[in-house]
Amino acid sequence: MVMQRLTGALGGILGGGGQKQTRKPGYPSLITIASGDAAFNTAAEVIALLPAAGAKARIWEMTIPGGGWLYRWGAGSPVTPDNQGYWWFALLDAGTGFASGIVTLAYESYDRHTYIPIVETHDALLHSVTNTSLATAALIDKKQMQALPEGGPLGNPAFVQQYSRLVIDYKCIARATAEDVADFNIPVTIYS
Repeated sequence: MVMQRLTGALGGILGGGGQKQTRKPGYPSLITIASGDAAFNTAAEVIALLPAAGAKARIWEMTIPGGGWLYRWGAGSPVTPDNQGYWWFALLDAGTGFASGIVTLAYESYDRHTYIPIVETHDALLHSVTNTSLATAALIDKKQMQALPEGGPLGNPAFVQQYSRLVIDYKCIARATAEDVADFNIPVTIYS
């Protein structure tokens, strides 16, 4: 009972949660660096925001536009694994090595007072072992990629609504010599 109230309260802040939604089914889409807000939508901006080893920082965010749109990290369901979302993420110094850290996908309310982590994953699981370029670092085989069902592995019921944000925080374990390549491809589900 307490957990249902808490989930409903958090979901309500971000739009969704314990409240019944009478919406059309969502449709899957993908987010890349270019989808981010103005200070977060290029590889150079993301790389400039990388923290020192041992520190954690916000490296990317996207504000949900007005107009009734609702977003969730991930797509599909583990019940139908071929139809769920899969993702990759890479930060590297091309030809030298990868940065190493923990990637956190989360939701943040418009006033930045509510923060809901959806999934945390070591980025070594999210890219290939070949650091020659972004093309060689990006995963394209679903069998090598990490699954990201709608709402994350635990199926968080919260939505992110207008003016709230999808965010990516990064806890750096070790930096590459001088990162010069960054990108990701992360599934989302969008409701209108």
